[in-house]
Amino acid sequence: MKRSNHAKLPKKAYLLISVAALVMSWANMGHAMGKEITIHIQNVTSGVILTPPLVAITKRPVTPFFKVGEPASEGLAKLAEGGDRSDLISDIETYRRAKVADPSVYSNPILPGEIVSVTLTNVKPSDYLHFGSMLLPTNDAFAGLTNIPVIKLLKFHKGVKAYDAGSELNEETCITIPGPQCGGEGFNEEDGEGIVHPHAGIHGEGELSVKSYNWGNPVAVIKAEYVKKGK
Repeated sequence: MKRSNHAKLPKKAYLLISVAALVMSWANMGHAMGKEITIHIQNVTSGVILTPPLVAITKRPVTPFFKVGEPASEGLAKLAEGGDRSDLISDIETYRRAKVADPSVYSNPILPGEIVSVTLTNVKPSDYLHFGSMLLPTNDAFAGLTNIPVIKLLKFHKGVKAYDAGSELNEETCITIPGPQCGGEGFNEEDGEGIVHPHAGIHGEGELSVKSYNWGNPVAVIKAEYVKKGK
């Protein structure tokens, strides 16, 4: 039997080829320098409104803007109590090459069942997404994601859970809740439960109807796709 003239590649060479193939796959998804990506956000509740969202991309994992079991920052409290994302945007913009969706462009709330699409430029699959939005009508509930790899969102949708910022008591009275359903106050400096934790939903103890406004998790679904040119 004739032997092949081609020598066998060493195992290390096969490993290098595999790594190169993975890198090429990522490059094909987003090109070496990245390109436009659209983040689709759907409100999957039946009666809750999501405030205009914070949507941001960072090149690497950064300090999370919330952690379960820890106190909320003032920026998170402002988002969760009044839908004000400005402090969190400022925090994220301090990171090198961070990209934040222009709040003047994405200024509308997301109604139940509605899908909002946010486009950002020069994004790679290896980047990380951050998302935050207040739930209305609540005292300090928010939907949040932080440090989620973009490559995961390109392949699968991601459910977003509701959290309690723990910065305001859940009185469920309209005087303490902003937005179109109640029209009350937004952020205040009073204390709540003290730590971020999974939200237990509306209990109907104040003026809010459980039938109209309670929810199950997830409260939102997020998916990503690259913008195809020439269509």
